[in-house]
Amino acid sequence: MQKKCEMYWPENVDTSAEYGDITVSLIEVERFGDYVRRTMKIRHSVNNANTIIFIIINIFGIFVVA
Repeated sequence: MQKKCEMYWPENVDTSAEYGDITVSLIEVERFGDYVRRTMKIRHSVNNANTIIFIIINIFGIFVVA
């Protein structure tokens, strides 16, 4: 199977990972029946942080990012 997405967030809640000038902090993970919702804070070294919600949905074995 072809890998279509790299994991670009930390694996554990309340941890951060750096990717060049970008810092990604995992704030919360909520698991539901067919999807996982991750709340992350994204910060560029010179700008303010933005909080995003990242949802991965499992539809018939196909993972869709919303």
